[in-house]
Amino acid sequence: SNINSSDKNKNVETTLFQHAITPTLNTIWINGQKIEAIPYQTTLKQGDWLIDSNGNGYLITQAEKVNVSRQHQTSAENKNRQPTEGNFSSAWIDHSVQPKDSNYEYMVFLDATPEKMGEMAKKFRENNGLYQVVRKDKDVHIIYDKLSNVTGYAFYQPASIEDKWIKKVDKPAIVMTHRQKDTLIVSAVTPDLNM
Repeated sequence: SNINSSDKNKNVETTLFQHAITPTLNTIWINGQKIEAIPYQTTLKQGDWLIDSNGNGYLITQAEKVNVSRQHQTSAENKNRQPTEGNFSSAWIDHSVQPKDSNYEYMVFLDATPEKMGEMAKKFRENNGLYQVVRKDKDVHIIYDKLSNVTGYAFYQPASIEDKWIKKVDKPAIVMTHRQKDTLIVSAVTPDLNM
């Protein structure tokens, strides 16, 4: 949430994935259709899904424009800036030029299959039986995953919140809570590498 930019010349983007196309990792799936063509381009919208060549599934639950491409790309190697090239599959959310308070939501499913993704997309379209956004602002995101009964918290800065389990953090943190009968499991980490 709260994606903003004053740059008038470049679109702001959120990358979902960018993978080299190889003989063994050469297929993506979009809404049940197997895609192997190069070049290929399409745009996805809310409720659409895709599976990357590594088997990660992406269900677009809130985004204005998600671009998918399979194409030949050239770039520069990061250490010595020598030219490189190859065929790549990529997907990214386009927030456009100078977005103001733009935001997005998507779900990632490991070991995805077209059948599983179709089922998840159907659950989402019916009544979003997948997750609930509890809070989403510049300070914290709180998401309740209805499938696993896990609540995830992303604190971007120290914050106090009104929540059943978590009351306050004194630094940026990623926290997960899972209630199992009379036991509460809490997992927490700070994303700061302290370097």
